[in-house]
Amino acid sequence: MSSKHQSAESPYEAALAEERLKWKRLDLPQPDVNEQLKACAEWTAAAERARAVARRMQENRDASPA
Repeated sequence: MSSKHQSAESPYEAALAEERLKWKRLDLPQPDVNEQLKACAEWTAAAERARAVARRMQENRDASPA
């Protein structure tokens, strides 16, 4: 059995380092944490509204005579 030299870097860390390099090449500013949280809250609220509309539509279909 041959002993292979293993890097200390996990596949996750390697992928993360690669993504960081891509972002550095693009030279885009990272969004502010508050902006990220605000966007997440907006998307979550929109998803909740969409689920509520879908639920009401399903209830209306179920209640209507076939």
